[in-house]
Amino acid sequence: MTRLNGLAILFLFGSAAVGLLLRSFIAPGNDSVAVLIAATLMALLDLGYRLRNKGFNGRSKWLSMKAGAYLAFFPLWGWGLALIVVAVIQLVTGSRSFKRNSPQSTPRAQRKRKNSATFAPSAVKK
Repeated sequence: MTRLNGLAILFLFGSAAVGLLLRSFIAPGNDSVAVLIAATLMALLDLGYRLRNKGFNGRSKWLSMKAGAYLAFFPLWGWGLALIVVAVIQLVTGSRSFKRNSPQSTPRAQRKRKNSATFAPSAVKK
């Protein structure tokens, strides 16, 4: 069972919306930039909320599920830091985790293109 609180939903969707919006201005089409922005904002929001939480003075508020946002028994700032690392690696290496398949890049389309070139009318001898 996945544990989630309302604060995490607000931080997740709010950060994702801001990340996607800013990506369209900064680097259109680059999903790593959106993830980097959203993850940074998500981590900062959760850390800021936990820092200002006065009910946990003297107790560990950085890992507690009751002190801030959490997803699957793990604080949201931890998920944010993990996503920041993944996004930076993708930006540095230039790799993409979600490759968009175009119809021309599928194996079936490549075979079809190869066969159509072989049996083209100009290739047939008279």
